[in-house]
Amino acid sequence: MKYVYSISDNCELERYQLFVEKHARVISEYVGFISEYYDVKELPEYIVFSNLDMATKVHKMIPVPAYTNEIRTVITPEISVWKKIYLRQLDHYKIDSRVQFVRNYYESMLSENHILQILGHELLHQSELFVEDFNNEDSMEEGIWFEEGMVEYISRKYFLTEEEYAIGKKSNQLLSELFEEYFRTDSIECFGQSTFDGSYGAIFYEYWRSFLAVDFLVHKLGSVEKVFQRYHQWDKQGRVIPLSRWFEME
Repeated sequence: MKYVYSISDNCELERYQLFVEKHARVISEYVGFISEYYDVKELPEYIVFSNLDMATKVHKMIPVPAYTNEIRTVITPEISVWKKIYLRQLDHYKIDSRVQFVRNYYESMLSENHILQILGHELLHQSELFVEDFNNEDSMEEGIWFEEGMVEYISRKYFLTEEEYAIGKKSNQLLSELFEEYFRTDSIECFGQSTFDGSYGAIFYEYWRSFLAVDFLVHKLGSVEKVFQRYHQWDKQGRVIPLSRWFEME
C-alpha cells in the first residue's frame, strides 16, 4: 500500500506525515496479522490520509470520514475531528448520567489508538472470510451487520487497551439505550436501510449495536473462530433464515 495525502495546506501535510511516521510499523504489523489470521489477501492500493472536507465533500459525499474500497481507504487522522463527530451523537439528549458518561469518554479518552482502530476496521473489510457481497437490496437476510460488527470487534481488540475497550463498549451500550428510547428501531438485519433522521446518532447506532452483537456472540460461543464457523454454516446451508435468528439457534 502507498500512503498519500489529501490536504489543504503544508501544516496538515506535516501533521499527517508525522502520524504515518509514528505508526507505520504498527500499521504494517496489523496488515500482517489480518493477512495471517483473517484471510486478507489483497489490500487497497492506497491509504489516503485526508482532511475532513476532502474526505466528506470531494472524494465522497458522506458524513463520516472513513471508508474503503478495493482501490483506496480514506481516513481523517485527526482526533479533534473524530471527537466532534462522536459528540454529535448526543445532540438529541438532555444531560443525565448516561449522556455525561459518554461525553466524558469522547472528550477525555480518545487517543491515536482509536484512529488506528478506525483504519484497522476499514482494512479488515478486505477479509475473504466474509461471504459474497450483498446483492439483493430487498433482502433482510444477508447479515451485513455481521461484517460491520466483526471488523469493529477485531480492530478494537487489536488496537485498544483493555481499559479503552471496556469504556468504549460501555459508551456504546449507553448510546444504544438512549437511541432506542428516542427512536423506533428496526431489526439489526436492516443495516443501511434505516429510515432514521440521518443524524450521527442514527448512523453510528447501527455500527455500535452490530459491534455489541458480535461481542456477545464471541462470549457466547467462545472465540472469533467459532463465530465465523457458525456464520459460514449459515451461508453453506443457503441463508434460509436471517443471520441474527441463526445465531439464536445455538
